[in-house]
Amino acid sequence: MRSFEEMKEFIEKNDILGMTYGDIIDCLPYEKAKEYLTNDYIEKIESGEAKWEEYNEYTIIRKIKDYLEFAWAKANNQRGLSASRSIKHFQNWFYMFNNKYCDKLVKSMKAYEYYGKPWLVIISELVNVKWKKFDNTSWTNGNNDYLNKRQINTILEEYKNKIPFNEIKEYLNEFLIKRRKNEKQL
Repeated sequence: MRSFEEMKEFIEKNDILGMTYGDIIDCLPYEKAKEYLTNDYIEKIESGEAKWEEYNEYTIIRKIKDYLEFAWAKANNQRGLSASRSIKHFQNWFYMFNNKYCDKLVKSMKAYEYYGKPWLVIISELVNVKWKKFDNTSWTNGNNDYLNKRQINTILEEYKNKIPFNEIKEYLNEFLIKRRKNEKQL
């Protein structure tokens, strides 16, 4: 995992509006995150009403998986700003892994078209989520020109070729395999 300082610098450089700063807060130990939390939330944590869960590689993968359905809904409904912000969240989370292959993905994700759907497909595949159940198959850049299946497949291949897809998938799967082994041992 990246250090807090690295994450903070990345967010400040890449998120001039500061909309996704909270992504790094979740990766901090509670005592370090405390200065960024509201007093109400601190009270809830300290009273036991809420629980602080510091993220690690596995919990980031889970966060990515949990967020995909929401991100797909924004892309399907052609919600430009919301769809773009979803991609920003994914960039932040993949950056936190501190892995050279994930870093290439993060840099490549700056290219944004079709409301982020090509990246949503790739991210879904990287974390073993069946993306077709979320996709409404309506791929456009906001005009009345929609892509057919062949065009979509061509774009997906182009996007996959921009990144070290297999290396990233293997890296993420290592955490999932370790997690399953640890759960079996308990």
